[in-house]
Amino acid sequence: MTTHRLEAVLVPTEARWVVDGLIERSIVNSLVPQGFPAHARIFHPAWRCELKNGRLWKTPLTWSQVASMRDRTAHGLMQWSRINVLPILEDPVADLLLEVGYTIVEHPAEGSLPVEVATPLAQVLERHTSAPDLCWFGAWDGFGRDYKDEIAEPKATITTIQARRWHLFRGPLKAIEAGLFQSGIAHQSANLLWPDDHS
Repeated sequence: MTTHRLEAVLVPTEARWVVDGLIERSIVNSLVPQGFPAHARIFHPAWRCELKNGRLWKTPLTWSQVASMRDRTAHGLMQWSRINVLPILEDPVADLLLEVGYTIVEHPAEGSLPVEVATPLAQVLERHTSAPDLCWFGAWDGFGRDYKDEIAEPKATITTIQARRWHLFRGPLKAIEAGLFQSGIAHQSANLLWPDDHS
């Protein structure tokens, strides 16, 4: 996998249009600026966990697959707690079930776009922008971790509604798969992304 770098932005001017386009108490437009003719929802994958030859294997599952496994109906407004009706298992119980050959469905990651989704998503998004080489990335400032050396400690932040603060970076669209933090820490993607042409 090619690593694409993110660069810290010192002046947050390029994010002003995002902040100005948000609406308080709106499910979508409290996060995405108003003015787009349509929105798409992308479901982060769940994970099928199985023990094979003494190793834990995780393979991605779509929400539609999980809904089918649980005899639920998949649709655009589905909620994870409604389609995955089995309880979340504590680690010792989960370990025991894995040892006896039981398959466990692990819930989707929240707050970080998995590389398995980011890579094909970048290919789709690239067809819809004239600026794939200059994109802007926002990372929530509440993670409390040290950023990678190549992106340094960011200087600029933007503040959106509900007092959410974001560090601002720039890079190519393909940097959507880049992790923000030092190695040894679970993958964390940026939380906001837009191309320079605002498409």
